[in-house]
Amino acid sequence: MKTLINNNVKNIIRDTLKLDEALSSQEKQFQINTDFLSNDNIENHKELYRGYIDNFNKSNLKLDSVEKAKSNSNHCSIQF
Repeated sequence: MKTLINNNVKNIIRDTLKLDEALSSQEKQFQINTDFLSNDNIENHKELYRGYIDNFNKSNLKLDSVEKAKSNSNHCSIQF
């Protein structure tokens, strides 16, 4: 019964909101205060983090631009 109610609520939210935009993430600013990492190592971590954010946003933009009505699992330009 609980699962049925949850599924109904999810369907109502999905149908009424009609979110048709890509999810986007913004880079968070933070300070890494530690004596265990060098400044170069900290900068490498921040560069990797920026890369993760960029790749996440690019992937979501590609997924959002796919024509869902014409998509199928046999032929897809996006491979995971």
